[in-house]
Formats: sequence, structure tokens, C-alpha cells
Amino acid sequence: MPNNVETKMWLLSHDGSGLTDEQVEGFFSRYITVVPVSGSEDPRLFDFAKIIPQPENIWLGSVAGISGDNLKTIKGYGGLDAVLKTLKEGKRYPREKNPCLNNKQIMNYGLVNGLDWNRENWETKWGAYDSQYDRSSRYGGRGYAQVTFFTAWSVPEKILRLIRSDAIKQGFDIECEFGGELDNYGVYSHGTFMYWNTEWNEDTEEFEKIGDPIEIYQ
Repeated sequence: MPNNVETKMWLLSHDGSGLTDEQVEGFFSRYITVVPVSGSEDPRLFDFAKIIPQPENIWLGSVAGISGDNLKTIKGYGGLDAVLKTLKEGKRYPREKNPCLNNKQIMNYGLVNGLDWNRENWETKWGAYDSQYDRSSRYGGRGYAQVTFFTAWSVPEKILRLIRSDAIKQGFDIECEFGGELDNYGVYSHGTFMYWNTEWNEDTEEFEKIGDPIEIYQ
């Protein structure tokens, strides 16, 4: 089981004024897919495929429990063009001992399996899950409409940069906080990622950031 990394994201107005429900829904609706699930209180999924779509020929089937990184392996053999050229010439792709895809699957379904593609493009293997929405949430007095979702192992920084770029073009901005089972506490503010070491507070029964940031970058 992976560590479940929590991302909380708020939509902001540049001038500190409040945002209408129509503005909030209009902005976030482009990233949401409605997936009715039995027993689900909120069927809206925060969908990374709305931001960076998966290619149609990606292999989404079973990889028989093999967990090797096929993408890295194929890159080591010169990338997709080189590997496909080898296969089309009737030669065998010189795979590692435990490949994710066999030669037939590479030819028929694409270069990598879905998990490899997700890790390369979304920076997390499953996309977002357990999405929640709160229209009344505020961030620093300016934020409006908190969106919370979880990802496996890591913060999807590439996805968040693209969302912020979209927000800026429309006169908004976003702020994010990262926690859950992440090793460090982090924020994404004014286009900059910052991460801190944390320690457990017995009184609040929560992890709290300590000292100065250990990482700062855009």
C-alpha cells in the first residue's frame, strides 16, 4: 500500500475579493469527471486526465503483477522509435528480466502500461482519488472553495503548475498545502513549492513543520 499524500487546493482572487459560486464552479468544473459510485457521498472525481490526457493507445490491462519500470527500460534502449523499429524488423526487443509489457503488447497497445505513463506524466501512479469539495473554505482570508484529493506517494507538482497557469490566465491564482502521509509538510504559494521537516506534537496529535524550509523551488 502506498503512502496517501493529501493535497488541499484553494482558488484565490488576486485582489482579495470574494469569488462567486459561478466563478468557482466554472473554474474547477473543467477538471472534474462525474463518476457515480454506489454509496459515494460525492461522485465528482478530480481528474488528472482532464489536464494531461492519456494517449488512446496506452496499455491499461493487467501486467500480471510485474512491477518493473518498462518506461525506464525502453528509454535505455533509445526510446519508442528505436524499440518499435527493432520489433518491425522482426527482431526481439531486448527486455529486462521482468518487463511490464511483452513485445506483442508493445506493438499493439503502445510503449508503456498505464502506471508507467502516469508516473512519468502525472508524477503519481493512480491520479487523484478520494476527492472532496468545500465551497466555504478560506485560505489566508482570500481562498475560496477548497478541493482536497489524495495521490500515491508524491505531490503531483506538474499538474499543479498547469492548473495555476490556467488560473493566472483567468485572473485567479491557487494556493496548496500538502500533508497526509507525506514525509514533509509542504505548500505551493505564488508559484513556489516549499517543504519543511515535521515533528509530532503530542498536544495537538498532529505533525507540525519545524525550522526553515528544506526545499524551495518553482
